[in-house]
Amino acid sequence: MVISPAGHGARGRRSLGIETVPAWSAGGFQALRDRKHAPVDILLGFTPWISWGMLASHGIWAFAVAFAVAGVLFARQVRRGRVKAMEIASSAYFGAQLILTGVIGWHGLEAYNLVLLYGALAAMAWTTLLLGSPFTLQYAREDWARELWGQPLFRRTNVILTVAWGVIFLGASMSVALPVRDASRPVWLYGVLLPHVGTAFGLALSLLVPHVYPRWRLTRQLAAAAGPAWQVPAFPAARPEDPRAHDVVVVGAGIGGLSAAGLLAQRGLKVLVLDHHYLAGGFCTSWPRSVRRGSRRDTYVFDGGVHDVSGLGPNGPVRWLLRRLGLEGRLEWRHMGHEYVLPDVRIKVPRSVIDYQGLLAERYPAEANAVRAFFAEMESVYRELYQDVPQTGGTPFRPFTEMLDRFVRGASLKRVLSVLTGYLTDTPGALTATGMAPIFGYYFDGGYYPVGGSQALADELVGSIEAHGGEVRLRTPVCRIVVEGGRAVGVELDQGKIERASAVISNATCGGPIWSWSEEHTCSRSWCGRSNRYIRRRRPSASISAWTTSPTSSRSRW
Repeated sequence: MVISPAGHGARGRRSLGIETVPAWSAGGFQALRDRKHAPVDILLGFTPWISWGMLASHGIWAFAVAFAVAGVLFARQVRRGRVKAMEIASSAYFGAQLILTGVIGWHGLEAYNLVLLYGALAAMAWTTLLLGSPFTLQYAREDWARELWGQPLFRRTNVILTVAWGVIFLGASMSVALPVRDASRPVWLYGVLLPHVGTAFGLALSLLVPHVYPRWRLTRQLAAAAGPAWQVPAFPAARPEDPRAHDVVVVGAGIGGLSAAGLLAQRGLKVLVLDHHYLAGGFCTSWPRSVRRGSRRDTYVFDGGVHDVSGLGPNGPVRWLLRRLGLEGRLEWRHMGHEYVLPDVRIKVPRSVIDYQGLLAERYPAEANAVRAFFAEMESVYRELYQDVPQTGGTPFRPFTEMLDRFVRGASLKRVLSVLTGYLTDTPGALTATGMAPIFGYYFDGGYYPVGGSQALADELVGSIEAHGGEVRLRTPVCRIVVEGGRAVGVELDQGKIERASAVISNATCGGPIWSWSEEHTCSRSWCGRSNRYIRRRRPSASISAWTTSPTSSRSRW
């Protein structure tokens, strides 16, 4: 098992119904923007129609010029291999008009030219919707990165835009028809102003909707998935004097619970940590066992899971936590090396990431540039991810396998670069690039192991909690979280004892015996239903079964 500052064991890209933005850095849609001329391209698509409008009084010549302009645009798109519905509709419409008026000499529909023009555009928009390829989507694909094209939100945004244009075109066709059917209707209003206002409105939507709608949609989905709003409790100025009253009760003495408790205790709150185990630390525990070999007694330290700790770089969250709690100098860390034994390759990883890139480039010379480009991209994600750790603690969007496919072709090299995915999941396709970036921190900033085993880290956190007046109580199982008036007010221990608190933090296993409290008391049925379905779909993680043993003498625990 690995302690990673971003232990997001993401098993799917829609874990609780949230559409993830497929970016590997935090910029989301905007970070993947390639160009900014979709509205300009749409306006260019209107050029044949604008040309006809400017020359409408010249009869057949207006259709000829419009058809010529449409032909130029059509040929341009054919050369680029991206023929769009707008160019097809323009060429077909003006070609048909040119044949009817210029070749056949029929002018029976001349009074309805504007009606037919906007009607043809409306038919084009609605037809592309019926065929499942909204015409604005064709422009958007030239303006946004390929990684977004298959996203439901990307498609939905363009469906909205195409529907808007379809309504605008249909409305304009009906508007220009009014003066034709009723001469009392002013042409300047119904035949000129309203259609042009509608077109300007459509262009404005093409500029705003791709930026506003996805953000609004994702905000709503995140709010729905987050469940009921959590109000920060108002802690009293004085610490509770009752031995069974606390500011905060933390259920579970894993590293997450101990870290939260340590930070809260440091701020002067009365904190109680409860855990059913006899050791604090969760999977970050270790214990010695001695074996007598004749007159010599050897001691081995068995670790509950951790054998490598990342996040100890200059801005790493583990480094920040230890520094914040004043524990940075109390632990001795040893650098851990990696060696990968795969079916077709065996690699001993150098300590320097530059040397590692050189080794991979030498072993896979055809992809030397791809190796360096991949590591450069991943390091930029990694550094960006942790640059604001002192302010936010670090926040972790695109599948890691997609990012890997973009750079690397060979299957063997892909296996080498994916070997660390086992730290987080047994389903690499479920990992995002930002979820994987902290694991690559083993290459960029190194991986370390504390002298004395991972229990040393847990013990230091316990010591920090107790040094600030907090309490860590082991061998104390929690039966349930006590809820009164729709909020958590404490926990119930076995034998019915109650420990009250202004706030309760659960670091317990999801789906454990205390999980049912939320569904019964405070959470909406839809949110709890999604959460519980997600928990039931969990699959075992390979990292839980990893063990580390290290022989020690009676005087040293390394």
